[in-house]
Amino acid sequence: MQRTHDRWQTHPDSGHNWALVLAAGNGSRLQALTTTASGVAIPKQFCSIRGEGSLLHDALRRARAVADPKRICAIVADHHRRWWQSLPLGIPASNVISQPRNRGTANGILFPLLHIVHRDPEAMLLVLPSDHYVRNEDVLAGSLRAAMTELKRDRSHVILLGITPEDADPDFGYIVVDGDSLGGISAVSEFVEKPKGDGRWINGGFFVLEPAVFDYLSGDEDVWELDPMRRLTQEGQLAAYRHEGFWSAMDTLRDKTFLENLWASNRAPWKIWQ
Repeated sequence: MQRTHDRWQTHPDSGHNWALVLAAGNGSRLQALTTTASGVAIPKQFCSIRGEGSLLHDALRRARAVADPKRICAIVADHHRRWWQSLPLGIPASNVISQPRNRGTANGILFPLLHIVHRDPEAMLLVLPSDHYVRNEDVLAGSLRAAMTELKRDRSHVILLGITPEDADPDFGYIVVDGDSLGGISAVSEFVEKPKGDGRWINGGFFVLEPAVFDYLSGDEDVWELDPMRRLTQEGQLAAYRHEGFWSAMDTLRDKTFLENLWASNRAPWKIWQ
């Protein structure tokens, strides 16, 4: 059935909007389900959930919510070349940036950001993961556009997408904000490992930022989720936009079982009833 509208239609005011898809990770947390019969574990971002394109393809289409394809980049790892080299990614070949191996999120941002700023010093950047499956793309596209609009209004902040997970997981990085905000921006006051009470937000892995973030990346060993983000928080430069909607990880067999149980018990919020 042909779509009546393009859910990934680029925002009309996207002149300096760029998007970066992080696809250099090892994607190994779901390897129990992504390992071939010959024993080769395929990184999750190169796998398909629906039997169509890979999760990487989904992320690249998702990026079109804020940026034209000619301003969408992907960072990949050279040792994954056999999985990404022949893929039709729908972006210029020069925008596929390969690093020798996975060096974490900080380097995954820094290396392509140098490339982007050289081409557009006024760039505003959406950073997004390549291993998410999204059932309602329209809702997420609205949140990404809103966060980018907030950055355009006030370019002094890094804005992350704050999400309330369906199932609390101690592996997530939880954030505490200064007051609640529905459909708006809140300052991030701290990160906590084990939140108290319900309704805490997690860092959803989506960020909008500008080149000034260079000042918070000090070296090759930086871990983006640790020192840079904590410094941004301490200096009042990190904010969160609350994304409304169902969210759950599917990184492990435990997660898979949880989601299958929701489906089997007719409690899956993403299920479309006929």
